[in-house]
Amino acid sequence: MVVAQKVKEAEITEQDSLLLTRNLLRIAIFNISYIRGLFPEKYFNDKSVPALEMKIKKLMPLDAESRVYDALQKKYLKTLLFCVCESVDGPMIEEYAFSFSYSDSEKQEVSMNINRTGNKKQGGTFKCNSTTEITPQQMRSSACKMIRTLVQLMRTLEKMPDERTILMKLLYYDDVTPADYEPPFFRGCSEEEAHHPWVKNPLKMEVGNVNSKHFVLALKVRSVLDPCEDDNGGIQDDMSTGEDSKQNNEYYDTDSEVMKDVAFVT
Repeated sequence: MVVAQKVKEAEITEQDSLLLTRNLLRIAIFNISYIRGLFPEKYFNDKSVPALEMKIKKLMPLDAESRVYDALQKKYLKTLLFCVCESVDGPMIEEYAFSFSYSDSEKQEVSMNINRTGNKKQGGTFKCNSTTEITPQQMRSSACKMIRTLVQLMRTLEKMPDERTILMKLLYYDDVTPADYEPPFFRGCSEEEAHHPWVKNPLKMEVGNVNSKHFVLALKVRSVLDPCEDDNGGIQDDMSTGEDSKQNNEYYDTDSEVMKDVAFVT
Protein backbone atom coordinates (compact mmCIF):
# COMPACT_ATOMS: atom_id res chain seq x y z
CA MET A 1 0.00 0.00 0.00
CA VAL A 2 1.37 3.36 -1.03
CA VAL A 3 0.59 6.31 1.23
CA ALA A 4 0.72 9.70 -0.43
CA GLN A 5 2.09 12.38 1.82
CA LYS A 6 1.32 16.01 1.17
CA VAL A 7 4.47 18.09 1.12
CA LYS A 8 3.97 21.40 2.82
CA GLU A 9 5.75 24.44 1.42
CA ALA A 10 8.46 25.91 3.59
CA GLU A 11 7.08 28.20 6.26
CA ILE A 12 7.55 31.90 5.61
CA THR A 13 9.74 33.30 8.36
CA GLU A 14 9.80 36.91 9.47
CA GLN A 15 13.20 37.28 7.80
CA ASP A 16 11.76 35.99 4.52
CA SER A 17 8.93 38.49 4.81
CA LEU A 18 11.32 41.32 5.60
CA LEU A 19 13.54 40.54 2.61
CA LEU A 20 10.59 40.34 0.23
CA THR A 21 9.22 43.67 1.48
CA ARG A 22 12.63 45.31 1.22
CA ASN A 23 13.25 43.97 -2.28
CA LEU A 24 9.77 44.91 -3.45
CA LEU A 25 10.31 48.46 -2.21
CA ARG A 26 13.66 48.67 -4.01
CA ILE A 27 12.26 47.28 -7.26
CA ALA A 28 9.37 49.73 -7.16
CA ILE A 29 11.65 52.72 -6.62
CA PHE A 30 14.06 51.50 -9.32
CA ASN A 31 11.16 51.25 -11.78
CA ILE A 32 9.81 54.65 -10.82
CA SER A 33 13.24 56.24 -11.22
CA TYR A 34 13.89 54.62 -14.61
CA ILE A 35 10.48 54.82 -16.28
CA ARG A 36 9.83 58.38 -15.09
CA GLY A 37 13.33 59.44 -16.22
CA LEU A 38 14.39 60.82 -12.85
CA PHE A 39 18.07 60.00 -13.36
CA PRO A 40 20.32 59.68 -16.44
CA GLU A 41 20.58 56.28 -18.12
CA LYS A 42 24.21 55.89 -17.01
CA TYR A 43 23.12 55.47 -13.38
CA PHE A 44 21.23 52.25 -14.11
CA ASN A 45 22.40 48.67 -14.61
CA ASP A 46 20.47 45.67 -15.92
CA LYS A 47 19.42 43.34 -13.13
CA SER A 48 17.61 40.01 -13.14
CA VAL A 49 15.31 39.13 -10.24
CA PRO A 50 14.85 35.33 -10.37
CA ALA A 51 12.53 35.24 -7.36
CA LEU A 52 9.99 37.38 -9.24
CA GLU A 53 10.95 36.18 -12.71
CA MET A 54 11.55 39.68 -14.04
CA LYS A 55 14.32 41.92 -15.29
CA ILE A 56 14.69 45.46 -14.05
CA LYS A 57 16.90 48.51 -14.36
CA LYS A 58 18.76 48.76 -11.06
CA LEU A 59 19.65 52.20 -9.77
CA MET A 60 23.19 52.33 -8.44
CA PRO A 61 23.34 52.06 -4.63
CA LEU A 62 22.23 55.06 -2.61
CA ASP A 63 23.50 55.69 0.92
CA ALA A 64 19.99 56.46 2.11
CA GLU A 65 18.73 53.00 1.19
CA SER A 66 20.32 51.20 4.14
CA ARG A 67 18.86 53.80 6.51
CA VAL A 68 15.36 53.13 5.27
CA TYR A 69 15.97 49.40 5.66
CA ASP A 70 17.02 49.95 9.27
CA ALA A 71 13.69 51.64 10.08
CA LEU A 72 11.80 48.87 8.28
CA GLN A 73 13.69 46.11 10.08
CA LYS A 74 12.99 47.71 13.47
CA LYS A 75 9.30 48.10 12.51
CA TYR A 76 9.43 51.86 13.04
CA LEU A 77 8.56 52.79 9.47
CA LYS A 78 4.92 53.60 8.81
CA THR A 79 5.02 55.34 5.42
CA LEU A 80 7.70 56.15 2.87
CA LEU A 81 6.79 58.99 0.52
CA PHE A 82 8.84 59.15 -2.67
CA CYS A 83 7.99 62.57 -4.08
CA VAL A 84 8.79 64.66 -7.13
CA CYS A 85 8.26 68.40 -6.68
CA GLU A 86 8.85 71.51 -8.77
CA SER A 87 11.40 72.63 -6.14
CA VAL A 88 12.35 71.85 -2.53
CA ASP A 89 9.56 74.08 -1.27
CA GLY A 90 7.48 73.98 -4.43
CA PRO A 91 4.27 72.22 -5.46
CA MET A 92 4.02 68.46 -5.82
CA ILE A 93 4.22 66.77 -9.21
CA GLU A 94 4.04 63.10 -8.23
CA GLU A 95 3.95 61.11 -5.04
CA TYR A 96 4.45 57.38 -4.45
CA ALA A 97 3.24 56.41 -0.96
CA PHE A 98 4.47 53.08 0.43
CA SER A 99 2.63 52.14 3.64
CA PHE A 100 3.84 49.43 6.01
CA SER A 101 1.98 47.33 8.58
CA TYR A 102 3.49 44.68 10.81
CA SER A 103 2.18 41.63 12.59
CA ASP A 104 1.60 41.86 16.32
CA SER A 105 3.52 39.05 18.03
CA GLU A 106 0.70 38.65 20.55
CA LYS A 107 -2.31 39.01 18.29
CA GLN A 108 -0.54 37.37 15.35
CA GLU A 109 -2.42 39.69 13.07
CA VAL A 110 -1.46 42.06 10.26
CA SER A 111 -3.88 44.91 9.64
CA MET A 112 -4.10 47.75 7.14
CA ASN A 113 -6.73 50.49 6.93
CA ILE A 114 -8.43 50.88 3.56
CA ASN A 115 -10.78 53.64 2.39
CA ARG A 116 -12.81 53.10 -0.75
CA THR A 117 -14.27 55.63 -3.21
CA GLY A 118 -13.02 58.53 -1.10
CA ASN A 119 -15.75 57.97 1.48
CA LYS A 120 -14.56 57.24 5.00
CA LYS A 121 -17.91 55.68 5.87
CA GLN A 122 -17.21 53.02 3.28
CA GLY A 123 -13.76 52.38 4.66
CA GLY A 124 -12.74 49.05 6.06
CA THR A 125 -9.86 47.25 7.69
CA PHE A 126 -7.98 44.49 5.94
CA LYS A 127 -6.85 41.90 8.47
CA CYS A 128 -4.90 38.72 8.07
CA ASN A 129 -4.09 36.29 10.83
CA SER A 130 -0.38 35.62 10.51
CA THR A 131 -0.96 31.94 11.26
CA THR A 132 -3.00 31.67 8.06
CA GLU A 133 -1.19 29.82 5.32
CA ILE A 134 0.44 32.20 2.83
CA THR A 135 2.69 30.47 0.35
CA PRO A 136 5.83 31.89 -1.27
CA GLN A 137 4.06 31.54 -4.63
CA GLN A 138 1.18 33.70 -3.42
CA MET A 139 3.64 36.35 -2.24
CA ARG A 140 5.49 36.34 -5.55
CA SER A 141 2.24 36.56 -7.49
CA SER A 142 1.03 39.56 -5.45
CA ALA A 143 4.40 41.27 -5.78
CA CYS A 144 4.49 40.78 -9.55
CA LYS A 145 0.95 42.12 -9.94
CA MET A 146 1.81 45.22 -7.94
CA ILE A 147 4.93 45.97 -10.01
CA ARG A 148 3.13 45.35 -13.31
CA THR A 149 0.26 47.61 -12.29
CA LEU A 150 2.74 50.31 -11.27
CA VAL A 151 4.65 50.05 -14.56
CA GLN A 152 1.47 50.19 -16.63
CA LEU A 153 0.26 53.26 -14.74
CA MET A 154 3.55 55.15 -15.11
CA ARG A 155 3.65 54.53 -18.85
CA THR A 156 0.34 56.36 -19.23
CA LEU A 157 1.57 59.53 -17.51
CA GLU A 158 3.03 62.56 -19.22
CA LYS A 159 6.78 63.18 -19.27
CA MET A 160 8.41 64.69 -16.22
CA PRO A 161 9.45 68.36 -16.47
CA ASP A 162 13.19 68.96 -16.86
CA GLU A 163 13.34 70.97 -13.65
CA ARG A 164 12.27 68.95 -10.62
CA THR A 165 13.36 67.99 -7.11
CA ILE A 166 13.20 64.51 -5.60
CA LEU A 167 12.27 64.17 -1.94
CA MET A 168 12.01 61.16 0.32
CA LYS A 169 9.93 61.48 3.49
CA LEU A 170 9.74 58.91 6.26
CA LEU A 171 6.86 58.69 8.73
CA TYR A 172 7.23 56.55 11.83
CA TYR A 173 4.91 54.77 14.27
CA ASP A 174 4.95 57.06 17.28
CA ASP A 175 4.29 54.40 19.91
CA VAL A 176 7.37 52.30 19.10
CA THR A 177 9.91 54.72 17.64
CA PRO A 178 12.43 56.21 20.11
CA ALA A 179 12.19 59.97 20.45
CA ASP A 180 15.83 60.40 19.44
CA TYR A 181 15.71 58.09 16.42
CA GLU A 182 17.19 59.95 13.42
CA PRO A 183 18.59 57.87 10.53
CA PRO A 184 21.79 59.31 9.02
CA PHE A 185 21.22 61.50 5.92
CA PHE A 186 17.72 62.43 7.15
CA ARG A 187 16.48 65.28 9.29
CA GLY A 188 13.36 65.74 11.34
CA CYS A 189 10.78 68.42 10.62
CA SER A 190 7.26 69.49 11.49
CA GLU A 191 4.09 68.55 9.64
CA GLU A 192 3.82 72.09 8.31
CA GLU A 193 7.36 72.03 6.95
CA ALA A 194 6.80 68.63 5.37
CA HIS A 195 3.59 69.66 3.64
CA HIS A 196 3.83 70.36 -0.10
CA PRO A 197 0.73 71.70 -1.86
CA TRP A 198 -0.78 70.42 -5.09
CA VAL A 199 -1.53 73.06 -7.70
CA LYS A 200 -4.49 70.99 -8.90
CA ASN A 201 -6.27 67.77 -8.03
CA PRO A 202 -3.93 64.88 -8.88
CA LEU A 203 -4.84 61.55 -10.37
CA LYS A 204 -5.08 59.03 -7.52
CA MET A 205 -4.52 55.31 -7.85
CA GLU A 206 -4.29 52.47 -5.34
CA VAL A 207 -1.72 50.26 -7.03
CA GLY A 208 -2.15 47.32 -4.68
CA ASN A 209 -0.84 45.61 -1.56
CA VAL A 210 1.32 42.60 -0.80
CA ASN A 211 0.80 40.54 2.33
CA SER A 212 3.90 38.54 3.18
CA LYS A 213 2.49 37.18 6.46
CA HIS A 214 4.64 39.31 8.79
CA PHE A 215 4.54 42.53 6.74
CA VAL A 216 1.98 44.25 4.54
CA LEU A 217 3.17 46.74 1.93
CA ALA A 218 0.59 48.94 0.20
CA LEU A 219 1.26 51.43 -2.60
CA LYS A 220 -0.72 54.48 -3.68
CA VAL A 221 0.19 56.97 -6.42
CA ARG A 222 -0.79 60.57 -7.03
CA SER A 223 0.25 62.62 -10.08
CA VAL A 224 -0.73 65.83 -11.83
CA LEU A 225 0.83 64.56 -15.07
CA ASP A 226 -2.31 62.79 -16.22
CA PRO A 227 -2.97 63.21 -19.96
CA CYS A 228 -6.62 62.25 -19.41
CA GLU A 229 -7.28 64.73 -16.61
CA ASP A 230 -10.20 66.34 -18.47
CA ASP A 231 -11.95 62.98 -18.45
CA ASN A 232 -11.13 62.28 -14.81
CA GLY A 233 -13.12 65.04 -13.20
CA GLY A 234 -15.97 62.75 -12.32
CA ILE A 235 -13.85 59.90 -11.00
CA GLN A 236 -11.25 61.68 -8.91
CA ASP A 237 -13.17 60.89 -5.73
CA ASP A 238 -13.46 57.23 -6.69
CA MET A 239 -9.70 56.92 -6.60
CA SER A 240 -9.22 58.99 -3.48
CA THR A 241 -8.27 57.44 -0.15
CA GLY A 242 -8.80 60.59 1.86
CA GLU A 243 -9.68 64.23 1.59
CA ASP A 244 -8.39 66.00 -1.49
CA SER A 245 -7.69 69.29 0.20
CA LYS A 246 -5.10 68.19 2.78
CA GLN A 247 -2.12 66.02 2.05
CA ASN A 248 -1.42 65.40 5.71
CA ASN A 249 -4.81 63.89 6.53
CA GLU A 250 -4.25 60.98 4.19
CA TYR A 251 -1.42 59.54 6.23
CA TYR A 252 -1.47 61.14 9.67
CA ASP A 253 -5.05 60.80 10.89
CA THR A 254 -4.93 57.69 13.06
CA ASP A 255 -5.07 57.99 16.83
CA SER A 256 -2.08 55.88 17.82
CA GLU A 257 0.03 56.07 14.71
CA VAL A 258 1.00 59.66 14.10
CA MET A 259 3.88 61.29 12.31
CA LYS A 260 6.95 60.96 14.44
CA ASP A 261 9.50 62.28 12.03
CA VAL A 262 9.82 63.33 8.43
CA ALA A 263 13.04 63.13 6.50
CA PHE A 264 14.26 64.50 3.23
CA VAL A 265 16.82 63.37 0.70
CA THR A 266 17.49 65.59 -2.30
